Amino acid sequence: MTSPSQKPVAELWYSLQPIANDIVWLREVHVDPCVVGDIWLVRGSETELVVDTGSGIVPLAPVVDAISHKPVLAIALNHSYDHAGGWSGFPARACHPLDVAGLGNPTETPSLVSEYLTDESLTALPWSGYSTSEYRMVGAAPTQLVQDGDTIYLGDRCLEVIHTPGRGPGGIALWEADTGSLFTSDMLYDGRHGLAWPPDDPPPMPKAFGGSGPFRCPSFTAVTTDGLNVHVCSVSSTSS
Repeated sequence: MTSPSQKPVAELWYSLQPIANDIVWLREVHVDPCVVGDIWLVRGSETELVVDTGSGIVPLAPVVDAISHKPVLAIALNHSYDHAGGWSGFPARACHPLDVAGLGNPTETPSLVSEYLTDESLTALPWSGYSTSEYRMVGAAPTQLVQDGDTIYLGDRCLEVIHTPGRGPGGIALWEADTGSLFTSDMLYDGRHGLAWPPDDPPPMPKAFGGSGPFRCPSFTAVTTDGLNVHVCSVSSTSS
């Protein structure tokens, strides 16, 4: 086991990789992918959307500002540290109303974070002497609330909000019909990253994605990764 003092200091904390449909995949390359979420930058003609914001160990907003020349909206798909840790650093922030409390006063930090985000989960340090025991997710209030069925307009593209409670009461997914892209957070994996959340309660997922009417996403591309590679998973489904 390598102690924090023996680990190198990272020159770069985030990697950036353009993928299909004018989307950029960002990840914290020195953090075990099983304990931190992926970050997606969806480029629009008028606004760019940051879908989830990672842990925030190193501020994400300046990185996005450096590659974006348009107004940016950061949206938290759930209130957990590994998806919303960098959310507070953005001037424009969106979330579901049921996640306002969790994002404003992150109470999971002492228990959940210390269980997953450990010194052993880092392959390099953000700065000399850093330890994950220092980590605290910074709370913030949203500047915009989104609910099931709302549309987020980016100019030449739009994404629909789908309420998918599971990891937290205000969990959401984002569906872009024109490209068939579905951003699922912890509600759907491609099988390489373990079970989806919650692992023992799959029935709410199709209900959330389809409700009682026609399946909202009859054929879609799930934007998921195993932390190392993007997996574009084509899924066809019908409602019961």
